[in-house]
Amino acid sequence: MKKMNFPKRYIIVFLTFICTSVAAHAIGINQSSKGTILSTFYYGYACSQVPGGWAAHKIGGRSVLLPSFLLWSSKTLLAKAIAGKTLLPKRCYCCS
Repeated sequence: MKKMNFPKRYIIVFLTFICTSVAAHAIGINQSSKGTILSTFYYGYACSQVPGGWAAHKIGGRSVLLPSFLLWSSKTLLAKAIAGKTLLPKRCYCCS
């Protein structure tokens, strides 16, 4: 039987989604909220690709990496502070 070699980045992404799902289940987040959280991550990632690629092309990838990491980290720290202030309703009225 031939051994399959997956790139490490695929394994890391797979484990990230597994860990996110297990952690969300452990603290009682429902499927709808998990979908919202993961789609928010996806939209943020997708929308940053063009500006990030443009900036990396203009000034170099290493010069873009530190500011983008600092911006990402600061937004992550602020997520807890703004968690209670959301535009989404606290309760789904269509399901109750």
